[in-house]
Amino acid sequence: MDFRSWILSLFLCSLAVVAHADDMDNLALQIYQFPTEAASKIAQLEQQGVQSTSAQLRLQLLKCQLMIQLGEQQTAITIAHNGQATAKQAKLDIAVPHFDLCEAEAYQSLDHLKQALPLLDTTALYAKRHSDYQLLFSVLRLRGQTENELSNFAAAIEDLRLALDIYDDVSKQEPTWLTPPLSYVYADMASVLQATGDYQQADYYLNLALDDPSAKGKIKHVLYLMQSRVSIDQANYELGQDQLEKAIDTLHLVQSEVERAPSYGQIAAIYLLLDNQQKADYYCQLAADIYDKLDISTGKMGISRLAARIKMKQGKLDEALVYLSASLALSGSLAQPFDDAASEQLKSTILYQQGKLDDAYQSLQQAITSLQLAQEELNNTQFMQYKAKLSLQEQQQSLAQQQIKATTSDSAQKLKRAYIIVYALLLILLVTIFWIISRYKNWYPKHNKATTDDSDQWVEAMIETAKTAGYPLSLLIVNINHIKQIDLPVLIEEATHRLREQDKIIRHSVDELLVLLPHTSAEGASRVVRQLEPVLHMFSVQPALIGLAEMKQPDNLQSLIKRASVNQLSRTRERGTPQASVK
Repeated sequence: MDFRSWILSLFLCSLAVVAHADDMDNLALQIYQFPTEAASKIAQLEQQGVQSTSAQLRLQLLKCQLMIQLGEQQTAITIAHNGQATAKQAKLDIAVPHFDLCEAEAYQSLDHLKQALPLLDTTALYAKRHSDYQLLFSVLRLRGQTENELSNFAAAIEDLRLALDIYDDVSKQEPTWLTPPLSYVYADMASVLQATGDYQQADYYLNLALDDPSAKGKIKHVLYLMQSRVSIDQANYELGQDQLEKAIDTLHLVQSEVERAPSYGQIAAIYLLLDNQQKADYYCQLAADIYDKLDISTGKMGISRLAARIKMKQGKLDEALVYLSASLALSGSLAQPFDDAASEQLKSTILYQQGKLDDAYQSLQQAITSLQLAQEELNNTQFMQYKAKLSLQEQQQSLAQQQIKATTSDSAQKLKRAYIIVYALLLILLVTIFWIISRYKNWYPKHNKATTDDSDQWVEAMIETAKTAGYPLSLLIVNINHIKQIDLPVLIEEATHRLREQDKIIRHSVDELLVLLPHTSAEGASRVVRQLEPVLHMFSVQPALIGLAEMKQPDNLQSLIKRASVNQLSRTRERGTPQASVK
């Protein structure tokens, strides 16, 4: 194969990869809007084959979410487990928590909170640690749903608001895995607000959801149903009726029977609220037929209880009890105490209307017992979640301590080696200095004053010259007690580069440098201070301590130094620098 053929093959392969990526980007939204169509496209992609491991994992993740949308929760859990194993084997740890989240959502749909909550906690912790906004957005939305179901409304609102706040960061993150549409989060927020009785805000968020570009297909249909219910809760029955008709008009967008059955049930419940018993009974029967056909036990349990409510409304109390018996049998076999409590409470009401007071009382007692059992299970689940969080925190602390010990031990070894190198270099330096001194007695040039007294005399002479000539002169005093002695020559050299040729730097004492600035006023000296501060910051993290004073006629060197020191102290206090560092 020649070079041109190789380039063409590479180009075509790149086009295929990009095409697959675009297909999956579209699928990520289509799963929520048109799940049946999305299932066909996923099957096509699986037949075509996906090249990279990350793309295969993403396709599996989309399929996992698709199963949840189609109501096949157990299949979703199986796909999530397979995806976790594949991601770990391929060392793509970034994908593992996304499959954990899909598994948690499947368990939540089955009301298995004991399995769902720990997965949510670990996934949220991973998302926060790694700043994974896609994952965090999905976690917050799902956790908000869970808190809403548990009647923890404040926590649900907080999670959903945080999800909305970080949504803009989600689109900027690469690689892309799976993110629920924004309209979903708006709808979840509306659901929480409806539960708290804030119908105006619930309606506001539902309008935001409908205005979002993602509100198509199944999403649009569900939003109309939610709007209808909110309007009816506000006693706006006419508007609720109109919105219900819009929901019915969009039923064709819900393409599969397993998706359509819950919609029929919700339509029946809304018609019951509107006191249209005939249509309520009709749509309830449609839902029941689908649940019976597909043998979905949780669906049959809920729709039987709704059928009992309709029959009770119609005055057919015996038929209502038959439906309740079926619902209670299912909730007992599925170990759903909350559903048990709801059915027993409704049964108690019907028996009371029949005048069977003893039976009504027994049903009410059974409802209370089931509710207590449900609450106990919920408390145990939350307690286990709390214990799991504590255990996770202890593991993290233990791991952190081990890392600190390992780092400390490693640092100690490195420090020991560094000390040995420093001692060796110091020894070499001392030998070199003694050799230079012994060979060159007059090392420093004459214009660099060898002693402090000579330097002081030279500065005094400069001050007298400035007075005689009548030009301004300023003095800077620089505190260098926090500068290493080995860095001092380099610091002086760097500072000299920022000064004029006539400016002089003089070592006044162990802790201080003097900078003499001929032909410089106090304003000019302030500019020089600003030029020198970055130089000092190169050699110390502490704030630069520089004082300045402009020469006056009565001044000598000592008075100038004293006024510059006072100015230095004043600057230190203004900056809030600890005075102990100023000498």
